[in-house]
Amino acid sequence: LAEEKWFHATELVAKNFPIAKKEYDAKILTDDDFIEIIKNTSAFRSSKVSSILSDCLAGFNGLAEKKSVPSEPVVLAVINSLGALGDKNAFDNLLYVTYLEYPENVVDAARVALASLKW
Repeated sequence: LAEEKWFHATELVAKNFPIAKKEYDAKILTDDDFIEIIKNTSAFRSSKVSSILSDCLAGFNGLAEKKSVPSEPVVLAVINSLGALGDKNAFDNLLYVTYLEYPENVVDAARVALASLKW
């Protein structure tokens, strides 16, 4: 759907992302599989997609608070996708990344994404 740029499927993609997230959490999907889903999901530029990706980052931030840092490539994929989407509603979750104990390259990516938000 992402390759064909069929944007009428945006609602369907947004509804299916939480299913993919649950499969990733259950270790059914690999990091690479989930990163591909994140990238394909972010191809559907909408506030709904931005919201579900921002919620995903909020979940990762919750893990990071508990010193259980999630997979760095997956977190970077979410952050970079939010930056590319530019939806200002991701501001709080992106900013929070900069306060947590993520690796420096993740914090730097969050800063770049914050600078990409459209106000």
